[in-house]
Amino acid sequence: MMHLAVPAFLCCLLLHEVRCTKPLNLRLTHEYTKVPIRPRSKFSLTQDETSPGDQVKGDIIDQTVGGDILPYGLFWFTFSVGTPPVEYRMGMDTGSTFTFVSLKGCDGCKKSWNLYNPTDSSTSAKVLCDTPGCNKCVEGQCSLQASYITCVALKPLEQCSLEGPIFEDVFQIGGVQPNASLTFAGIQTSKPLYFDLTNLHGLMGIIPNQNFFGRKSPLDILIDEGLVPDNGYGMCFTPNGVGHITIGGKVTDYYTGDFQWTPIVNDTFWNVGGRGLSVDSNPVGDKGDTTVVIDSGTNVLLLPNATYWQLADTFDAGWCSTIPNVCKSASPNLFDQLKCFQFTEEEIAKFPIIKVELQGATLELLPKWYLLPRLVFPVPQEPAGDPAKGEWYCLAIENGISKNTPFIVGASIMTEYYAYFDIANKMIGWAPVNKENCFKDPTLVTTGGDGAGSETVAPSPSAGLRVAGGWYLALLVVSLTVL
Repeated sequence: MMHLAVPAFLCCLLLHEVRCTKPLNLRLTHEYTKVPIRPRSKFSLTQDETSPGDQVKGDIIDQTVGGDILPYGLFWFTFSVGTPPVEYRMGMDTGSTFTFVSLKGCDGCKKSWNLYNPTDSSTSAKVLCDTPGCNKCVEGQCSLQASYITCVALKPLEQCSLEGPIFEDVFQIGGVQPNASLTFAGIQTSKPLYFDLTNLHGLMGIIPNQNFFGRKSPLDILIDEGLVPDNGYGMCFTPNGVGHITIGGKVTDYYTGDFQWTPIVNDTFWNVGGRGLSVDSNPVGDKGDTTVVIDSGTNVLLLPNATYWQLADTFDAGWCSTIPNVCKSASPNLFDQLKCFQFTEEEIAKFPIIKVELQGATLELLPKWYLLPRLVFPVPQEPAGDPAKGEWYCLAIENGISKNTPFIVGASIMTEYYAYFDIANKMIGWAPVNKENCFKDPTLVTTGGDGAGSETVAPSPSAGLRVAGGWYLALLVVSLTVL
């Protein structure tokens, strides 16, 4: 059995993943044929658990996205699995490759939701233990296990894990069903919660051209079968509301101006070349080539340890005299982990823009996205303080836990852009987001089915506080059933 110690952020980034060197011939319990597509109907979720609707714009699949930076800590869309199809709310993750779906009887999942039940699907098939590459077998079926640390708020060394059997089944996204089936892991146990299984049904890895037991991600399958016009996908989302993911092409309604394009530097992950950070016009440390991971499943900016403290030095040198609690001499200060401070609106306005310089693109992180209200942070709540000193804010930039922690651009920066992941040309494009078209009222969550006659309801203020939260950083140890 192979074990990999891999940095991850929230539930998403797999920096080194065990994968098959060639496609595997799966032995299934039975054969099946493609079933007709059924008309999509309203989601079978209650009002406070509802999902955004989806629609097909021409040949491009355009789905509404829900979630936020915090407290959910993850953005999600829906897809269907099985015959008859059952819809699931899935965290979308450009930092991993395989798909997890909560299984009926799951220990740690929300019981009132529709969870995957293989006996209810006429097209479900087990991946059996004599499948080449299977080295973990539970009751005749291959299984996957993933263990994590620093995934529980304020208990960084406490482990949590996901484990469950591996299945194949048909699937649909946006009402489109490919010929190929999907190989995925059912979540049978989650101890304690890995990501927020009370708000999500699972996680979908969408790194291109990778495989899990010889099968690609759902988005890759749609693209490979020519069911969408272009070999790529785009996304835009508001930090605390909804947005869109467009599969198979760019939707011009969701961006303005021109794209900045940056090439990916390897074929395994959405890694691009980086040049460094700057704060306004002040460089952070020495400029030099580095690798930056673009990960929609990471909620904030994650920096290597040295870069994090260089950023703190830059704030100390340029803003110590004008903004309280950013001085290195202050104890505690804003760059101490798990510490939050009061700032007035006037003080918030003095905070600078942080720029991430990539090959071919410069991305901006605005103060309103790296200073987030304490209410949504899983940190001890200090006394109320003097209201005249302003609201409480915490720094939404994370210091890596080791010298090998990668530089990760997460959702907090991506919210200002329509990002297009061009698989064919191995590039990522960044265009200013058209907020009027991509974003909806951030205080509302769209509900309903095909977009017609949808309702809006205010999200629960306590939703998601337990984990996606956990805390920002999770260290992942993966035990895969492939060699």
